[in-house]
Amino acid sequence: MKRLVLCACIFLLQGCDESSPKCEKYASQFGCEYVEKQAEYKVFYWKDVEKGNEQDNRWIGKSIGLSQCREIAINFHKAEMGFRKENWKNWSDSSDNWSERSYICMLTKDGKDLEKHRL
Repeated sequence: MKRLVLCACIFLLQGCDESSPKCEKYASQFGCEYVEKQAEYKVFYWKDVEKGNEQDNRWIGKSIGLSQCREIAINFHKAEMGFRKENWKNWSDSSDNWSERSYICMLTKDGKDLEKHRL
């Protein structure tokens, strides 16, 4: 009986990691809290996404969480477009050719690329 209880406890605890419950908002196999705030991401930036040239898509850094991923992409875009840092606070998402499709966050775990997300 003790063995059965121990097995049941182990089974239940295995379901309590970052993969449970699954996050429907991001169509993810991981939980929403993990996807939004804890997961590690490779940040990719696509300067002229509207032109559809995939050669323009490039890896620009790493982040923890989706907010940081988006911020890295936006700051990279500002630098690419020649914005001076003191003017960044006046920049808006609609400036230049920025699009919410201009970046992608590739969730990585155990050295593997698993899921693509955006905030």
